[in-house]
Order: sequence, then structure tokens, then C-alpha cells
Amino acid sequence: MRLFLAKATEHNWPIQQLDINNAFLHGHLDEDVYMNPPEGYNVPPGMSAHDHRLFTKHTLAGLMALLVYVDDILISEPSLSDIQHVKDCPNDLFTINDIGDARYLLGLEIACTATGTFVAQTKYCNVLIHIED
Repeated sequence: MRLFLAKATEHNWPIQQLDINNAFLHGHLDEDVYMNPPEGYNVPPGMSAHDHRLFTKHTLAGLMALLVYVDDILISEPSLSDIQHVKDCPNDLFTINDIGDARYLLGLEIACTATGTFVAQTKYCNVLIHIED
């Protein structure tokens, strides 16, 4: 994620955030569940069979990057209209919340300004401090 943020900042690209509503992830399971890829599924050469977080696509404006972590997505690309096009895609399978400018992901607070992207862990540090109380 840090590399994603660094490259977007280096190129002065906007960083937008989406959240997928998925109440099914918060249910309670009485036992562990393990899944295997469907029979006949082959992982293409050069693609990790275990790490599918960063997706890229070449567009007319340049390179679009999507960083996915469970139900959170960061999108960065030179063109805000191309990012909006992705956000406007039909969402028949999921309810997508458009958060707008990236603010918080994986314990990192993200603030994009004209002078750069600032990342902090204030909330995480406050949680750690209060654990000791």
C-alpha cells in the first residue's frame, strides 16, 4: 500500500476510495472454512496465486491502479473522469459506497494535499495507549 501511495503522490494523481458493503463478512462461523480454487482454474504465469491486491490497467490518460483489501478499494489514475467511470459501473452484485478522497485504510490515516500525501497512525497509536489503561 505504501508503494501505491508513493507512486500516486509522485505523479500527483488523485487517490479515491470505495467501500463495498458486505454484511456477510461479519457473521459468526462455528468452524474454520477453507476453500480451494475451482477445478480447472489455472493461475496465469507471472500472477501470484495468493496475492491479488493490486490491479492495473493502461488507459488513454496513463496507468490506472486499484488497490483492493477485502472490502476497501483505493483507485488512482491521472484522470478523475476515468476514476468516476469506474465508480459509475453497474453494481448489481454489491452496494458500493463512494467515500471520495482516500482518508483511512488499514490503520493508516491518509491526507492528500497540494504539497504531498501525508500518512499517519494516530488512531492506531491511541488504541495502543488505551490498551495499557
